[in-house]
Amino acid sequence: MNTYKKIQNVLALFLALFLLAACSNDEKATEEPSASEPRDATENGVKLIVEDEIKATTNSDKERVREVKINDIPDNKNVVIHLNSSDNLTDKMVKTGMWMDTVSILKPINELGEFDTISVLWYLPLVDTKGNTEDVKVLSFDFPKSQLDQVAWDKFLYQNLPTIASDFYEHPVMQKNRIIYTKTSYLLEVSLFLTRIFANH
Repeated sequence: MNTYKKIQNVLALFLALFLLAACSNDEKATEEPSASEPRDATENGVKLIVEDEIKATTNSDKERVREVKINDIPDNKNVVIHLNSSDNLTDKMVKTGMWMDTVSILKPINELGEFDTISVLWYLPLVDTKGNTEDVKVLSFDFPKSQLDQVAWDKFLYQNLPTIASDFYEHPVMQKNRIIYTKTSYLLEVSLFLTRIFANH
């Protein structure tokens, strides 16, 4: 390989890494909670757990947690967690991210030992037939403690989430695999394309 091609490859790799870093706000370090903010079975405590485990903001700079609501119903204390999803290249990749993030937060929240049911709801901005964009619920799970207590988390596969949920909802858009052209996904696709081009020279 001559010197010119070596320089081309180095520049291509540098450009790909730069683009990935530029579009991945989700990987920026988030501010650590202070010691006075406990990760407990309160609405704020559950919010802190979520932010610690899967970041406080999405890669499109939205607040990760939309709302945390605890319903202390007799014989069924439940927590309902509303979350914004990050972008990715395709619907399938977005869905996979939501499922993996759900697994990440279930274990520490269940270990609080306070909730009979943990409900996780995910939202994405979707465009309707009139061209208007609105945040829509695209995935939701209800997990009973009786099921969560039986999970071996170090070996658990995220694909099995519906099998431990008492209720599972999936928006029809999640059953497709469209390419989603957001700013984040576009930069990712460009960086991957450039890497492939220069790798073949």
